[in-house]
Amino acid sequence: MDIVMFTYENEHWILKSETQRCIYECSCICAFKEKTGDKDKEKEKKKKETILDLAKYLDKSIRVKFSGGREASGVLKGYDPLLNLVLDDTTEYLRDPDDPYKLTEDTRSLGLVVCRGTSVVLICPADGMEAIANPFVQQEG
Repeated sequence: MDIVMFTYENEHWILKSETQRCIYECSCICAFKEKTGDKDKEKEKKKKETILDLAKYLDKSIRVKFSGGREASGVLKGYDPLLNLVLDDTTEYLRDPDDPYKLTEDTRSLGLVVCRGTSVVLICPADGMEAIANPFVQQEG
């Protein structure tokens, strides 16, 4: 709603634009103009498109990394615009308790999982991932 002001000229209140409703308050009259055309524009707004097109990964195995360091892989069964994911046959890759940056060979089966989109850091196809040596680690010796 827009606030429209009146001015007092020649002993008359003059409205600056058309209004539907007027309110008198504290020696100042304000009017609220209801926008009618904006409602139609809001309905016509397109849905926001997500950055990722996850439709091509439905029913395919993906790997997901989360903030905090957890990693999991599973079959993508569903998603929404906020990147909340539904994974089936999910396997979590456990980290070394002494070194949280190091993955171990240990895994655990989680089954059907809903992944909260705000904690998702990385999504990639499971078959398109290959582990490489870290080029930034100083070699001892």
